[in-house]
Amino acid sequence: MQKRVYYYDRLRILSAVAVVLIHICGAELFRHGLGTCAWKMCNILDSFSRFAVPVFIMLSGALFLNPEKKVDIKSLYGKTLLRIVISFLFWSIVYAVVDYNGNVTDFVKNILLGHYHLYFLFIIAALYVAVPVYRKICEDEKIMRYFLILCLVFTFLLPVAAKLPHMSVIADMLDKAKFNLVTGYSAYFVGGYYLSRMELSKKRRWIIYLIGALAFIATALFTRNASIQSGSFCDEYYSYFSGNVLVQAVAVFVFGKYQLNFKPESQNRKKFLATVSELTFGIYLSHILVLDVLRTWQSLKSLSSVPAYLILLLLLTLLISGIISYILNRIPVVKKYIV
Repeated sequence: MQKRVYYYDRLRILSAVAVVLIHICGAELFRHGLGTCAWKMCNILDSFSRFAVPVFIMLSGALFLNPEKKVDIKSLYGKTLLRIVISFLFWSIVYAVVDYNGNVTDFVKNILLGHYHLYFLFIIAALYVAVPVYRKICEDEKIMRYFLILCLVFTFLLPVAAKLPHMSVIADMLDKAKFNLVTGYSAYFVGGYYLSRMELSKKRRWIIYLIGALAFIATALFTRNASIQSGSFCDEYYSYFSGNVLVQAVAVFVFGKYQLNFKPESQNRKKFLATVSELTFGIYLSHILVLDVLRTWQSLKSLSSVPAYLILLLLLTLLISGIISYILNRIPVVKKYIV
């Protein structure tokens, strides 16, 4: 049985907060004028939070690829994947009912495709299906490193090179190759396990933190410049497959491993940390419902201070969705399959 890893809990909580912040700021970037102070503030906050989904995936990889965790096909499909499917269907129906416009075709389509933020469940389900393959890759450290190098080249480097002037032929070559095994979120999934096992010197850690900080600045600055240049919001540098976001995610994960892995001082704090960590999945699933309701609240909308509006919206969303998650986690069957 795996021992509880405290930085997993803390990173999970931090990522949940960042996801909510992304969905708050994402809407605000279209609400405020391009280049205004409010827009710049939302861009900075959104840029900082881009590590959220990659770190969630890295944590899943660190857990499921750990040889200490017993994983077989039966438990993978009968427990882990079944939970994801049932959870997806439940929340997809909830959001489809809330968004129902009288069109049955749209209603069914919304259930099958899910609300926009439920795409994460598709990603994690696809990765879990391939866990037995990834575990075989991770058994040999040299093979694992080779796999990660391929991921780096085909997911991050070549696509960037393809965008350079007169280099569109690279994009055509990548399209023909269809090297899907080492594209997409595999890099984060296997990378999370690799980083969880890898030991870094203090000097290397601080270099990673520094590069991560520069990557955050680059995300905000490049997004601002690209948006102003195009005359409309450009989210190219927000992509989870951009090098700047990759570096941010690695820096946050490494920071968590070495700076946030301390044991809680008391049993009560230990229990509190475990409880809040347990609520993060439910918060992720339900927070859009809460956000949509809060955005209609006139008292919030009338706030003249953008920072106050953002902070209050973030805190209220986390609090209410946290309460929803807590209640659902107290119901045995619901806890097992829904949150």
